[in-house]
Amino acid sequence: MPVENVVWGTAEEGAGTFVNCYRRYVRAKSYCRRPFDKYKDGYGRVQTVYPPGERVAGQLVSSFAELVQQPRGVWLHCGDSSHLTGLPDASVDFIITDPPYFDNIHYSELSNFFYVWLAQFDLAPHFSTSHVDAGQEAIVNLGMEKDEELFRAVLTDVFREGARVLKPQGLLIFTFHHTRWRAWWNVLQAIMGGGFRLVDYFPVVTEYKVNPHVRNKQALDMDLVLVCVHRSAEETNPLKQTVALYEQVAAAIRHKLNYEATYARLNENKLFLYYMGETLKVMSGLPTTNAASYELFSDLLQQYRRLLDEVEELLVPPERNTDTYTQCKQAWGEQLKLLEATVQYNIAAK
Repeated sequence: MPVENVVWGTAEEGAGTFVNCYRRYVRAKSYCRRPFDKYKDGYGRVQTVYPPGERVAGQLVSSFAELVQQPRGVWLHCGDSSHLTGLPDASVDFIITDPPYFDNIHYSELSNFFYVWLAQFDLAPHFSTSHVDAGQEAIVNLGMEKDEELFRAVLTDVFREGARVLKPQGLLIFTFHHTRWRAWWNVLQAIMGGGFRLVDYFPVVTEYKVNPHVRNKQALDMDLVLVCVHRSAEETNPLKQTVALYEQVAAAIRHKLNYEATYARLNENKLFLYYMGETLKVMSGLPTTNAASYELFSDLLQQYRRLLDEVEELLVPPERNTDTYTQCKQAWGEQLKLLEATVQYNIAAK
């Protein structure tokens, strides 16, 4: 794990010093001995629950066959997630993952900084090359000639392989956030192309405001947790027009906001994620991938302003959440400009 500042740290200062990383590790091991869950009750109070007799520990095994035989077995396998060799069909209950954030973070280029140091240790064959192999990285990085099509194709392959190993009633769960519509569109295409549809979602606060990829940028400070099932699990929705889809989305969000208005603080970021989540949910239930066109997707997202005007009185006042409110307004304006430019380009091309 990388550490920053003076290697040994100074008193309590610094989040990335060796001393504070060590302290976090000790707290983590204490948690493993007595794990707990926290949640907010109906009055907004944080409650802590310690499951009796539970602990986080396991016995390492070297194959799937051993895993199903060993109580508390743990099988660690490093490889390409689009080829889960060693896992039989319909053998997994849950897939929990965290795909790259489209074009926000260039993981392989950033990890080269640590790679050159780790390569000095005897860790072959994982560090046998001079730098990280980014050939199959699922990222949009024009400097490396990686575009949306590659991002979508890699993510689709990973989800398709996940569908193969997932049990019929199993769940695929992952997180995502982005302000660009195209990012969400590619994720939707990967979900459907991989054989899944979205059945549930919820936003969670995940980012520190000082993180490099969100500081002073048009970025969301929340992730959207997406819960997916096999498309064959139930009948998919019949094809609908934008107006009908909007009414379906808006009705579901109004229902959710009954809780938000009573117990929680609603800001525009959270409302946007609710709208995006419900949009992905209804569109992933359309009968075919071709039916879920980008035109229908963007038309539906443009209707977001109608909902925003309707529930604006429920939002945290801008002066109490200035940065988030301004960023979201700016990002939305940029999206509309980009969409308008795309339409004009298509008209000129025709």
